[in-house]
Amino acid sequence: KTEKDVHGIALVPALGKGYISNGNLNKVLVFDLATNKVLRYIPTGKFADGIFYDDFSKKVISCNGMSKNMTVIDPAADTVFATVQLTGWPETAVSDGKGNIYVNNAEKGEMDVIDAGTFTIIHNWPNKPGTGASGLTIDRDNMRLFATCGNKLMIVMDATNGKVIASLPPGDGADGAGFDNQLKTAYSSNGDGTLTVVKELPDGKFTVAENVATKPGARTIAVDQKTHKIYLPSGSFKPASKESFRPQIIQGTFRILVVEPRAH
Repeated sequence: KTEKDVHGIALVPALGKGYISNGNLNKVLVFDLATNKVLRYIPTGKFADGIFYDDFSKKVISCNGMSKNMTVIDPAADTVFATVQLTGWPETAVSDGKGNIYVNNAEKGEMDVIDAGTFTIIHNWPNKPGTGASGLTIDRDNMRLFATCGNKLMIVMDATNGKVIASLPPGDGADGAGFDNQLKTAYSSNGDGTLTVVKELPDGKFTVAENVATKPGARTIAVDQKTHKIYLPSGSFKPASKESFRPQIIQGTFRILVVEPRAH
């Protein structure tokens, strides 16, 4: 009930715990996966936003927008292990599972690469022509990064050298990004009420297969790697007010949309 500004959730099933980033509290909430009981809070930088579990370092990492840093949490002890200072606002981060962490530095328009062994920055790759990247996902097999950008582009980047190899047009208000490992399909969840489907072709090129109608405001995404279903939270919204720069959801209208992929 105290969580009024949830931004992301990371799960660590091996330890039976989940981690929720809270922008207003500047903390990550730890809860028990079996009982949903709140276990503790861990302090982060200012405005905790994107969060994920890195299976290489075995750490939970929070992207903190206003302090322009990342909090590295040891889930075994639930303590802060390290803090990585960036040059701009970090939105979302992913791991290649081999020791590299990639983060959308939205303010600087670049992809920052972090060594998951030392938690130091090793690369700053421009993601032009994209700007204000928010969502980020990865194809680990082919080492491709997919970043959804504020200027109506999805950038495809080579995760080995930072080269931008494609820029594609998603729907308006592109925010979240997801990737289906088996189907080799990337998704952009867009605030205009569409889900952009991007196919990875055998020749290494990419194409927008379709834009699926969803619901306005369905900007966050999760992809089930076993069933291939896509999950998108949304609801009905009041107009934005002076007190909140985002539209407020109308109580009782929250829904999870489920999208099943089809062959292309």
